[in-house]
Amino acid sequence: MSGEFGRDVTTGAGQNRFPVMLESGAALTDVVQVGVAGATACALKNDGTVWCWGSNQACFLGLGATPTTEFVRTARAVSGLAAPVTQLAMGGGHVCALQASVPAVYCWGSSTCRQAGVGTGTGDRCTPRGDAAFLGRPTQIEGLFRATREVGVGDQHTCALQDNGAVWCWGCGATYGPLGNVPAATAKAPLEVCGVCRSCP
Repeated sequence: MSGEFGRDVTTGAGQNRFPVMLESGAALTDVVQVGVAGATACALKNDGTVWCWGSNQACFLGLGATPTTEFVRTARAVSGLAAPVTQLAMGGGHVCALQASVPAVYCWGSSTCRQAGVGTGTGDRCTPRGDAAFLGRPTQIEGLFRATREVGVGDQHTCALQDNGAVWCWGCGATYGPLGNVPAATAKAPLEVCGVCRSCP
């Protein structure tokens, strides 16, 4: 068990056949969206805050540069999101949050292919990993020049739907082509996927 049930579950080798109420230090109410990836879960509340719990092995919980625990069984608010979040997306090892009012996309967690962006300093790096491939706090994705309507997260890549219908992706895309026809095995910054709404030059 990695705390993804949000409480101690000691029977059935960490399995639970029935729904259990999430325990949190503060009341986790007014939830409008829930995301689950691996042994981590996050919830978006109506007030625009994001709360996460479970495994923090890939700095998934956004607890900062120096996480104090590997597993969290009580939901904790993710800090560093200045504006209310309107949509949450979770993938293989990272989380992204859309702030429609700014507009901006923030991501954190595993960023081995830059799918969660690039930290601007050592304070963004999550120890004990100790490098920019793991971001312990939300990092704004640079290079999205139009307002984003929706963000989608894969195993090692991220895509954003723009307000003009265009799709921009970044991260790893060499094996199965999740970046579309972007001419790069790894896109360290958002690149437009050609042919979605128009032809690229």
